Amino acid sequence: MFIAFLDADDIWPAKKLQIQVDYLREHPTVMYTISKINNFPEPGLNINPQLLQSILKSDQIGMATIVARKTVFDQVGGFNPSYQVGEDFEWFTRAKDAGIPMVILPDVLLHRRIHNSNTSISQPQVSKTARLRTIKASIDRQREKKAEKNGTE
Repeated sequence: MFIAFLDADDIWPAKKLQIQVDYLREHPTVMYTISKINNFPEPGLNINPQLLQSILKSDQIGMATIVARKTVFDQVGGFNPSYQVGEDFEWFTRAKDAGIPMVILPDVLLHRRIHNSNTSISQPQVSKTARLRTIKASIDRQREKKAEKNGTE
């Protein structure tokens, strides 16, 4: 069984699921795949032109591109409800810290609409704070793991 996510304002290419499910079936040790994202501006977008160019040029990946074996969510858990934004980054970080094997496919398998309501645009400070909180939690997990390995607390 596989799990995928699609936001209401994003677009999947016709063969997205087939490409990712086929990859997972051909590589049974890989637990999830993600891919590149093509960002495109919604008409009427009202943001700083430099920020827009940065977003459009970035080589992004994200939760909206994931196709995962259901067992990954059994291992890693679901999204952390204490995050208003950045819950996908937080989940990816927990998966990385747990050593879950994944692959980033070179294909663009999501067309992401950039609009004034995108949280990363409308609340940039909240996004930054969530990222810092996630990074700190990851560092703490790694320290705990190292301490357990060394037999100390």
